[in-house]
Parts: sequence; C-alpha cells; structure tokens
Amino acid sequence: MNRIVTCPLRGACTFSRTFSTILRKPNTVKAKTHLTPKKWMSTGSGQQLSDQGSTLTAVGLCVGFTAFGIIYTKSTWTDSSSKKSVVKEKVSRAQKMQAPPPPPPFLPDHAQYLIIGAGTAAFTAYQEIKARDPKAKVWIIGKEKYIPYSRPYLSKYLWYIAPEKIDKWMEQDHPVGSKSIFYESESYYFSGKELMENENGGVCVIGGQKVTKLDADKKTVYVECGKEISYDKCLIATGGEPRNLPIFKEAPKEVKDRVTVFRTVDDFKKLYALSSSAKSIAVIGGGFLGSELAVSLQSRANQDGSGLKVTQVFPEGGNLGLVLPEQLCKWLTSHIASEGVQVLSERTVSKLAYKNNEVVLNLSDDTEIKADHVIVAVGLEPNVALAETAGLEVDDRLGGFLVNSELEARSNVWVAGDAACFYDRRLGRRRIEHYDNAEQSGRTAGQNMTGGGMSYTYQSTFWSDIGDIFMEAVGLVDSKLETTTISELVKNVEDGDNRKVVFYRKGQDVVGILTMNIKRKTELGRRYIDNGLKEKDLGEVAKQFFVKDEEKSEEKSEDKIENQITQK
Repeated sequence: MNRIVTCPLRGACTFSRTFSTILRKPNTVKAKTHLTPKKWMSTGSGQQLSDQGSTLTAVGLCVGFTAFGIIYTKSTWTDSSSKKSVVKEKVSRAQKMQAPPPPPPFLPDHAQYLIIGAGTAAFTAYQEIKARDPKAKVWIIGKEKYIPYSRPYLSKYLWYIAPEKIDKWMEQDHPVGSKSIFYESESYYFSGKELMENENGGVCVIGGQKVTKLDADKKTVYVECGKEISYDKCLIATGGEPRNLPIFKEAPKEVKDRVTVFRTVDDFKKLYALSSSAKSIAVIGGGFLGSELAVSLQSRANQDGSGLKVTQVFPEGGNLGLVLPEQLCKWLTSHIASEGVQVLSERTVSKLAYKNNEVVLNLSDDTEIKADHVIVAVGLEPNVALAETAGLEVDDRLGGFLVNSELEARSNVWVAGDAACFYDRRLGRRRIEHYDNAEQSGRTAGQNMTGGGMSYTYQSTFWSDIGDIFMEAVGLVDSKLETTTISELVKNVEDGDNRKVVFYRKGQDVVGILTMNIKRKTELGRRYIDNGLKEKDLGEVAKQFFVKDEEKSEEKSEDKIENQITQK
C-alpha cells in the first residue's frame, strides 16, 4: 500500500499505541498501570512483581515496535519523497518543453509604430515611415531570429557563388556596402533601450518572438513571452508558412527528420550542408521554388563533382504547369532534364517508408525512388492566425486578410506582403506571393501609416532563375487563361535564343505578360496592362520586347530575326 506519512514519528506512535492496548488486561488487575516511573508499583505486593514483569514486557515491546515504526516510516517517507521528486522532475520537464521563449532584453509597454513580421514588407514599411516621420520610433517583432533579409537569394543566387563566399553573404553584422542577403548590418538597428532613449527615433528588431494575439479595439498586441504592447499604428506583415503534404506531416519521425519544407535562412543552411554529403535528394513540387531548387542543387553537384542525383516529382504535366502554356511548359521541362535533373511529372507520392537510412517514396504510377533527403516545395499558406482575435476578415477563395485599396484592414491596422488580399482596379481581388509585391505594398502601407492616404495600384512583377533560363512576369499569369506566345527566332540558332514573350488574355484583354530571357521589360509590360492592351495589337507590341541594348543589337545585326506567334 502506498501511503504518504507527513510526520516521521506518526507510524511509530501508531504501533506503540496498538501494542500497549493489546497487553492490557482489563478487569484482572485492580491497580492501573501508568507510564510514569513513580507509579509502576501497585498496592499489592504479590501482584507487584507480576504487574512489574508485565509492565516491563509491555514497555520493551513498545520500545521495539516504536523503533521498527520509525524505521518503516522513514523508509515510507523517503520512498514517497523520492516519488514526489520524480513527479516534480517530470512536471518540470513538461513545463520546460511547453514554456514560452524567455523575453528579450527589452520590450516596450507602448509602440508608436508596431510592425508584426520582420521580412521585406516590414523593412520597406519602416523606410517609408522614417522618411515621412523623421523622429518615428518603429518596433519590428518577428518569429525568426534574423534581422530582415532578401528571401529570393536562398533559392537562386547563393547556390551559384563560390562556397568560400557563402559565410560572408550570411553575416548579419556585415560591413556597410558589402554583399549580403541582409538589407542592413546588425549595427544599423537600435536595441530596445537605445531606441527608447533616442529622441531622433529609429528602428528596433525583436527577433525570435511571436505575436500570438492582436486586440484591435484595445490597440494592443500580446507576445508569446507574456508581454503586452499597446500601439498607435500597427502593420501586419506576417507573410506565409510553407505548405506541407499530409503524407509527410503524418510520416514516422525517421522520415520527418529527413524532410525540409523550404522557406528560411536556417532551411538554406541545412540544405546547403546536406548537398555536399547527400547522394540523392527528391524535390516534391514543380512550381517556381521547386524548379529553382532542383536545378540549383543539380548544377552545384555538376560543378563540384559530388555525384548528387536530384529527382523532381509533381502532379502537373511539366515544370511551371500552373503558369506556362502547355508547349512552353514541356519545353522548359525538357531543358531542366538536360541539366541532369530526373523529372517525374504527372505523379504524386502515394506511400513512403524509411529503409536502410533512406526515404523510400512510392509514386502513383508504382515508381519507387530512394532519397537521402526530401524537399517539399508546394506553395505557401498566408499567415492569418491573428485574424480571429483581431476581428479581421479573411478571403475565402484567395486567403489572406481582406484590405481596402489603402491596405487597411480596420482603423490603425494595415496589412502588406503575402498575407494581404487587396483589390486591383484592373484585375480584381488578388493576393500575391512575390518579392516585388512585398516590397511595394510595404512602402504603400508605410506611407499610409503616416497619413499618406495612398491607394495601392502598383502592378507588381516577379522573376525566376531556373538554371540559365531567366523569366519575368507582370499581372495575372495562369495556364488556365488564353495565351499568345511570340518567340524570337535567330538564323542558325536552334529554337532561337530562347527569347520569348507570353501574353495572357481574358477575351480580348491582356491581363498578364511573361518574358523569357528578356530583361528589364517589366515596366513596359506594366504600362501596356494599365493602358488596356488588346489581342489585335500583340504582333506590333511584341517587337518592343525584343529590342536589345545597342551593343547586343550590333552584334547580331547580320542575323535575320523573325517572330513566330503561337496561340492557345
């Protein structure tokens, strides 16, 4: 029986009382026995020795059982204390696992300008706030431990530079003017106390902290470390979380440990290190990110001779199947395969297992592939976790916080970047997951937080580097739309020099333009979309996209250039 005894002598006292009661013989001895020495003797002399012997026997038994009781009780108490200690230790471990991160050195009680999220939109919003309000004090709170950085480098340029230069690019406290993924050096930002004391304002980035609740009525946010911060103006720039597939979410731990859902600086560092030692990597996803990573990994392996084999798996008919028209999609897929990537289109992962230190993927066509590591790149979910507590509306179809033309979700709360679902006067309600939109919407939000009253009318662009193929786009680019593709054909060059322009149409109206291996033409495309470009004018308009710099034009002046038009 498990029994916790709080008093060490309690068990001993119990034993003493029990056995003294047993040794008494009521009604046989007239004189009462007492535990007081002076009254051990009764009035009868014959009975005296008998009573004295009985009493001494009783006392001896009591002493013996008392000692036993003390030993037993001590053992029970020690055992109970040990169990308590174990329970406390388990509770302590559980609390430690669930405990919020420790608070940073300093968090303010009130923020003049508060930005939730520490990405591109947050940084450009700060720049605009400071430009319009020179003494503004801006507080940026972000989940990542890093200061604001340019995310596109992680899937593009960094994979093609010399390995010995990587560390320089990743330094947060880099020299001013040096090449880095970080917009500014760490020394550019104030600490919390420095910002509070600086009468000329500035910006403080509080990394490694998550805002868990926003009360827009009280104009207060709640940080996971337990701190409450009131604000005058607030910008939500929370971006998005990379999607994962159910089959990988529910996978055994051995598989999960070998899966990267690519998004952050830490994801890049992990994958970059793995690419030198792994013999096989599977990339799940055929969009921009998946295709960029597949080609980047294979190109690096080809250069350093590591022997790494990259396999790309996706359900569409070809790379960028949700963006490019079918013919161009198949051409790009063939080009990626020529780089050494094994492209398995029109397939999904149906089963997986962990065997012999490898992840084994069974595909929907019964193909089996083995990989040391798996990258999941299947899109982004806008981070709208604050919507419910803040009383903000989320778009059912596109996701993201619904905002007006000034990017305001409600009074004194703005949204910018991937998480904003805004109204485009030319193209309707949109949500865009690209760098240029984050940069420009952040600027507009920053202007409006300082009373600018500006509508967000900017037609944002995006670009992608897939090996030696460079693409830029503006407007709506969706393979479900009608398209007209115009290719530049150069004499004696197979498939031209891969310079193409794709016009996306809704009926006669051009709503999007994508160029391939044609640089610095997005402003031209933006202007045509804003001015209402029609299908009938495409032949003449396309020529303007193929106009090259003067030097390049002279180099190919003898080539006969034709335009080949393909419609879908």
